[in-house]
Amino acid sequence: MRNFYRQYRKLSAFAALLLFIAVLLAIKYHFDNKPILSDNDTPSSQLETKKTATAIVRTGLVGIPTLVPINTGFSGRISELYVKEGQAVKAGQPLFKLEATFITAETSSDLKVNSGTAEYSRLKKLYDLGIISRKELENAGTRQQTTRKSSSSGQSTSPAPAITDAPVEGIVTGLAVASGSAVQADQLILSLGSGQPIEVVIPLTQKELYWVQPGTPAVVEIAGHTILGEVSSIFPEVKENAIASFIAHINLINPPPGLVQVGMSANVSIDAEP
Repeated sequence: MRNFYRQYRKLSAFAALLLFIAVLLAIKYHFDNKPILSDNDTPSSQLETKKTATAIVRTGLVGIPTLVPINTGFSGRISELYVKEGQAVKAGQPLFKLEATFITAETSSDLKVNSGTAEYSRLKKLYDLGIISRKELENAGTRQQTTRKSSSSGQSTSPAPAITDAPVEGIVTGLAVASGSAVQADQLILSLGSGQPIEVVIPLTQKELYWVQPGTPAVVEIAGHTILGEVSSIFPEVKENAIASFIAHINLINPPPGLVQVGMSANVSIDAEP
């Protein structure tokens, strides 16, 4: 019996030794196969950059697109017409060149006064729409007063040919003249719009202007239907001589016929990366 216990202790010691050797081999294998990172190496998890999007969700209204009127500054002749009906133009792009037509110095004086008045009236309309700032309107008023004083003092010069540029981005609509046409002071030449029969408008904050620009896609929900859209323009909303907010105008892409009507409420979602 005593011999049996001796043999059992030897076997147990041998098994424990084998287990210890196996553990050592496993630890050595783990360290031998672990990748070594140099000073310039970075784990792949640290190289991944997550792009987060800010969802702008607003309730808007379906309305008729705003048309920005473009008028003449004085009587004359359209010597150059740079656009055509339905053409898309950028802000600052030339629209037409106007040359004055008159004979006498007295006519020249009247033209200058009418030109200043027409210019102020045109800019006043743009200011009321929230397209230009109050400073631009005040500058036009100053020019008008200077013209009146110059005319009353007998100093008059012929108005130089004037090129009218697009104040905003838009689609040429209602083009009423051709190259060579005679026009009157403050005559409506064309309008700039979105080119759509209806649109959805939503308010934006000043901070959101960094994220949303013309061309930004949008998703519009109207009467249980989801319609794709695109921001066509953004105008400031002026209240009490100050910009209260900004209004984004959204074109609808292939809306179901007869579904969307003016005055309907719409939920708009815009994904914009800050």
